[in-house]
Amino acid sequence: MLITGATSGMGRAVAERVAAEGARVVLAARGKLAGDELATSLPDAIFIATDVTVEADVALLVRQAVERYGRIDGVFNNVGAATALGPLPGIDGDAWNAELALNLSSTCSATRRSSSREPRLPSTAASRRPDKRGAAEHRGTTVVTRGTGAPRGTLTCGGRTAPPVG
Repeated sequence: MLITGATSGMGRAVAERVAAEGARVVLAARGKLAGDELATSLPDAIFIATDVTVEADVALLVRQAVERYGRIDGVFNNVGAATALGPLPGIDGDAWNAELALNLSSTCSATRRSSSREPRLPSTAASRRPDKRGAAEHRGTTVVTRGTGAPRGTLTCGGRTAPPVG
């Protein structure tokens, strides 16, 4: 399970819960110290420092997750913040674009990258709980969240079912 925004709040809670249930967890966030500490506290987890607004970071995140675990069975997109605040006429164009990059583009980028069959990497590990239908037919799940602190009307990219990578 790949979790963005994994070092605090809902992301951390989900990481702890799915790890307790036996999932192998790939933690992604910007804070290296918090990420390394969390990964060390979980039974089968790695942390990859990632700025989800940077496409190359997301590509590297997915590639390293697949190299480590063979595939991605699920994605929990848990990023977002209200950064461009105030009346619309007063919001700077760069601030608006940065908010869209964080709250919309990053979620769609992580979803797209993790559900893509490219790059096709060889499987390096089997799932702890293999799907009864077989790994080739297994479908992962992508979940998108919006924290309660985000303002109403925040744009999000809806969750969808996607095939695992790997």
